[in-house]
Amino acid sequence: MKTNREHVELGYVDVPKQYFKLEKNKKDVICLKIIDMLLHQIDEQVDQTINRIDLLNEIMESSIESNLEDENYEVVAVFSDIRKILNEPTD
Repeated sequence: MKTNREHVELGYVDVPKQYFKLEKNKKDVICLKIIDMLLHQIDEQVDQTINRIDLLNEIMESSIESNLEDENYEVVAVFSDIRKILNEPTD
């Protein structure tokens, strides 16, 4: 895990350019794979006392903001969808 004053780098994520055109179920599969990969990275690199879902939410929020600034709208869409999945109520 790389860090600097403004960012924590927790791996890299490839996002398909045609993400906006995909059906919801295909988007969900992509998001769930990314969530799984990121949680695995968090488990390996972050203190176990930190709530990993809260941390992942913070990472998504920060990533959304920085990718909006860089006009990486596909990445913003994926990370926004991931946040929705993370915050869906469970029954």
